[in-house]
Amino acid sequence: MTMSAGVCVRVLGTAEYEGFLAHMMRLDSETRALRFAAGVDDHFVMSHCLGRILRSGFIVGAFADGGLVGACEVDADDDKAVAELAFSVEKPFRGTGIGKTLMRTAVEAAHAAGIGALRIDAAGSPAMIRIAALAGFIASRDGGLTCQLRQPTVADAGSAAGSPWFRRLLRLRAA
Repeated sequence: MTMSAGVCVRVLGTAEYEGFLAHMMRLDSETRALRFAAGVDDHFVMSHCLGRILRSGFIVGAFADGGLVGACEVDADDDKAVAELAFSVEKPFRGTGIGKTLMRTAVEAAHAAGIGALRIDAAGSPAMIRIAALAGFIASRDGGLTCQLRQPTVADAGSAAGSPWFRRLLRLRAA
């Protein structure tokens, strides 16, 4: 769990998915288009949120002003080789550092879950591209952003600073 300036960021339990649905329904059309790479209506958002229950992965949520105001969905493939990250932050809370905190917490949780690499499609969102670059993501040939999360080895145990994912987290925290 990460807390800063009245914001709490943590992995959601499945019992909190109703709050996730409420957050997603509050998103304005511009934010929905950024999140889903297309304009979507309420029915699509409800269907997406209900489908979250069946998907592998987890959701990292940012809480402020008594409710969920931002989220990072982490969808892993069956063997946890790769997970796709998808972010949503309600308009009044953009530019406050919530996206960066969601990224940091999602990267840490993905690493703890044994996920090998992360991917983000950040097309159309300069802010997300900046946040992803701070976390060590690099552009891939298909226009997405990817980040390898090498799991620590026995050799890393004595020197966490030797781990590439750890150095990425330090850069993200310093930014």
